[in-house]
Amino acid sequence: MKALHTKPARVTTTDAEIDAAIKKASAYSRTGTKIVEARYLRVQDALLVRLSTGALMQLPRKSISALRLARPKDLARVEIGPAGASIWFEPGDVGVEIEDVLLAAAGASALRTAGARALGSVTTKKKAAAARSNGKRGGRPRKSD
Repeated sequence: MKALHTKPARVTTTDAEIDAAIKKASAYSRTGTKIVEARYLRVQDALLVRLSTGALMQLPRKSISALRLARPKDLARVEIGPAGASIWFEPGDVGVEIEDVLLAAAGASALRTAGARALGSVTTKKKAAAARSNGKRGGRPRKSD
């Protein structure tokens, strides 16, 4: 059998793309919510997580789907992942994202409501222009009975 000689793939990333990625990562490191501490509490069979916001949450292990099948002894060594976005349990070979922690703490319904409220309060030039345009035409249409 003859060996195939192929050229290695080449990824072309521009300096501008690299600079933009660095800027985005830097902004996230200053403002994004991150996991700063995490440990498994064997007696309570719970996960203790501290966020960069100062929030401290203790969650029952079984409330986090990825940890339901994990054995408590496999959760003793916890590592915080890159950028504080996840936690990893090496012996158990299982990880949990920060979003999973928030879902377990607040529930999907509460997070949807909070997300909608936060996104609805975002003001942009485009939204302001649309509101002015609608105002010139009498504002938001009335709800019909």
